[in-house]
Amino acid sequence: MPFALDLSNAVILDTETTGVGDKDEIIELAILRADNGETLINQRFKPRRKVSNEAFAIHGIDNQALLQQPSFSSCFQTIMAAVAGKIIVGWRIHFDIMMLLQTMRLYHTPRKLQNATVYDVKGAYLKQLDKHTFNDHLNQNGYIHLATACEIENIHIKDLKPHQAISDCQMIYRLIHNL
Repeated sequence: MPFALDLSNAVILDTETTGVGDKDEIIELAILRADNGETLINQRFKPRRKVSNEAFAIHGIDNQALLQQPSFSSCFQTIMAAVAGKIIVGWRIHFDIMMLLQTMRLYHTPRKLQNATVYDVKGAYLKQLDKHTFNDHLNQNGYIHLATACEIENIHIKDLKPHQAISDCQMIYRLIHNL
């Protein structure tokens, strides 16, 4: 297994956001146990700002779909309990952590992840790909998407919708358990 990771103490985290700017925030967050895939959190949030057109084009979540959702701050304690002391695993996890900390700042919640560490599956995965496979699967931006990595590894994902936090977590789960 190319991922040197203690799955018994790890959670898989993914987010969808209103955009990628410094005032954008999380509108959807999912967390799974990395060892068995159990869903710990699968929640949307009503944001303070509008979802950008660019973000909507990626994840398909509009402001109307979020009107009746709870605020991020009302779910904050549950989120912190799920990640406390864990290895937080994700595809480009540094973006998700940045957005989590940014959303915590916007909602004036404590901005510390209690004894948590992060593990970027994308970085680990790309290190083990041979150069030919890597070059053959780059998109126009020089990037390999999570769904593409699953396709390269012949992992069934047709039942999942990319760019939904829960589906992306499940893709990561399947990828780390397949290699």
